[in-house]
Amino acid sequence: MSETHGPTPTSQGVRGYRDLTASEVALINQIKATEEIVAELWHGVANLDDSDPRWRAVARTHFQEGFSALVRSIAQPHDPFAS
Repeated sequence: MSETHGPTPTSQGVRGYRDLTASEVALINQIKATEEIVAELWHGVANLDDSDPRWRAVARTHFQEGFSALVRSIAQPHDPFAS
């Protein structure tokens, strides 16, 4: 995609996103901080010799999807696939 196509960048410099309020940015930052805590917990389980790698992978994917969905629910980015 060239610079002339797609949504214009916000005043915050992010293409495809609307300007976020200070409270929205603070909430997203809180989500990201919580994500770091959950990731530390996940790494602790991953370091166990007997933990099942398949279920760890499932958990990791679900955590990543969940935190991403929470952020997107606030940021409400432009969907280039929508008609």
